[in-house]
Amino acid sequence: MRQWRGIVSVIAAMAMIGGFAGCGLSQEQARFSKSPQSSQTATGGASGEIGNMESEHHILPSSDVEELELRLESIGESTATGNLTLLGELHPTASYTERDGGRGMLSLQNQDELTFSDRKSYMLSVLCMGEGSVSIEWTLGTQSEQRNLECAPKIAETALGMSNVNAKSSTVKIVAKEGSKAEIAYRLDEIGKPGVVVD
Repeated sequence: MRQWRGIVSVIAAMAMIGGFAGCGLSQEQARFSKSPQSSQTATGGASGEIGNMESEHHILPSSDVEELELRLESIGESTATGNLTLLGELHPTASYTERDGGRGMLSLQNQDELTFSDRKSYMLSVLCMGEGSVSIEWTLGTQSEQRNLECAPKIAETALGMSNVNAKSSTVKIVAKEGSKAEIAYRLDEIGKPGVVVD
C-alpha cells in the first residue's frame, strides 16, 4: 500500500501594472484534490486543506468553466493510454487575480511526496481554455519535462509522460504568461500498462 504525503505549495507572483513593484499573493481559488489518503498544506497566506477550497474567482463564463471541468473528468474515462489511476488534479483556476488596481499572474507549484515505481508510467495532462499561454515544468525524481501550451477558446491540452523512474517526489510548476486570460486545470495519473508514455 502506498503511503502518500502530499505537500502543495501554491505561490502567486504579482506582476503589477504601471511600475508597481511585485509582491507575493496566495492563490486561494486554486483547488487541488487528491486521494483522502493524502494531505495538503499551502504557503503564501492560504489556510486549510487545498482540497477543500472552493473557487470563487473565475475569469471565464461559468459555462466555460463547467466545460473545462467535464473535460478534466473525461480524461480518466479514456482507455487509449491504458487504465488510469488518478494521483491528483487541479480544478479550473484563473490565470490571474485583480488586486489594488493591478493584475497578478498565476505562478503555481505543487509538490507531492509519494512513491513512483520504475515499473509503471505516469502522465500529466494540462488543459487551458481562453487566451494566452502557460509554461509547464514537471519534475519526477531526477527527470524533468518542460512544455509551453497555447490556450484556446475550445480547450487546448497537452500530455507529458514519464516512465522508468524511481522517485519519491513529483513537482508540477505552471506559470501563466503576462496578458493571459484563461482557466487552467491539470490531472496527474498513473498508467496501468507499463511502458506506455505519451509524448
